[in-house]
Amino acid sequence: MLYRRFGKTELQIPVFTCGGMRFQHSWKDLNRVPKASQERLEATVRRAIDLGINHIETARGYGSSEYQLGRILSDYPREELIVQTKVAPAATADEFERMLERSLSLLKLDYVDLMSLHGVNSWQVLDWSLGKGGCLEVVRRYMDQGVIRHVGFSTHGPLELILRAIESEEFRVRQPSLVLHQPAQLAGDRARARFGHGRLYPFPRRTRVAGSMPRRRPWKRRSIRFRRCSSTTCFVSPGRRSIP
Repeated sequence: MLYRRFGKTELQIPVFTCGGMRFQHSWKDLNRVPKASQERLEATVRRAIDLGINHIETARGYGSSEYQLGRILSDYPREELIVQTKVAPAATADEFERMLERSLSLLKLDYVDLMSLHGVNSWQVLDWSLGKGGCLEVVRRYMDQGVIRHVGFSTHGPLELILRAIESEEFRVRQPSLVLHQPAQLAGDRARARFGHGRLYPFPRRTRVAGSMPRRRPWKRRSIRFRRCSSTTCFVSPGRRSIP
């Protein structure tokens, strides 16, 4: 497996990650899943880790994903994993903290390496994140306690919004930050050049990976050919695919 330095976090992160958006049993927030479904998820995670894909990514909004991952992650030495979850900003800090606590309790971990504000897609949500008494103040408190190591955001928002979030430098509070931005290449380039942010993409960019695009294409065993892979770019593997 190839690894890249993930911006100023200095984490050595694999160029593929085990993304938890699609392999969960349900989009509902369940506390119980069928045995067969859990076994499939665990087989996927174990195979990924066996191949050196030690970045495990999930989110509060991914239904049973956190619950199911919480049943397997403790099987591995904590220092060997890079675990990331994402929590959507809320109108009040109390509401956001309740969702964050739910994530942490389901994952059953003492800390998460990466935590992102999920879906900073509008100016209102950005205000909930950056405003006085907002979500980032909760995150800072958890960082002070060592429960969150690095913080960033994910977005499908317009370029102007992404740049505003980046240039606020609020995502470099006390520790190095990461930025998960998905639609705007330009914003990522500026962030990397100016702030040293790491970047994750939901699908490979300028890369040919068997079975990744288009999403309905049958899986075939082929070699991976990297065309451009910067030191701060990682690619999230497609959902519902276990590595052969």
